[in-house]
Amino acid sequence: MGYGVALQASCLEGFDSLGLHQITLCSYKGYYTCFVIRLWRFESVAEHQLWVINSDMFFYPFETIQQTTMTKIWNIVNTAKPEDWWRENNKVEWRLSLPYDTFVDDPKSNCLIQRFVSPHRLYVQRLEPRTSYNWHLDYARTVSICMCLNELKDSFTLFANKQTDNDPFHWFNLEPLYYEENTVYLIDGQLPHTGINLSYNTRYLVSISLNGYVTLSSIIKYLNQKF
Repeated sequence: MGYGVALQASCLEGFDSLGLHQITLCSYKGYYTCFVIRLWRFESVAEHQLWVINSDMFFYPFETIQQTTMTKIWNIVNTAKPEDWWRENNKVEWRLSLPYDTFVDDPKSNCLIQRFVSPHRLYVQRLEPRTSYNWHLDYARTVSICMCLNELKDSFTLFANKQTDNDPFHWFNLEPLYYEENTVYLIDGQLPHTGINLSYNTRYLVSISLNGYVTLSSIIKYLNQKF
């Protein structure tokens, strides 16, 4: 199963001169990427050589979350009172704050939180049934950690390349993120995206904002150095 074109050997010329020695694949649960080149997915690395897509990486899965963590989050969601949900203004989604130590049993997530996240920037977002967000760029962060808690089959995040001056009414190179169960993703919030909930239930999504002007590739590199 694949979604792109094979990278020819000639395309690798110049990588060593830039000091990018990570030509080998970074992998997680069937997802593969070559450093800053976009995410790719296929079933068996033995059947393929290096596969890429021709643009930026939109998202990157990096850890399966412990069931103890999932139970902890669901307990917070299920016992929340209406007044526990908040939003900064009427242009953003409703949020439910999470404790800073929520991911203490998940080494990669906890490492990123301790290094890059302020205590008030962990929360669960809710997206009402049969609704979507507008196309947008995240306004107060560049990279986030996200995990969908439910409605995995009927909700997703949709990414795209920007509109062009010649065709301002269309988005190009659409790329959906169908969340896998108990899996956290790094998200590039400075690329156009929207959340879509096609189900008849409220969708809950963990969303954790990383501080500063970090990039998706720099956070992946940081994880690779630590783990």
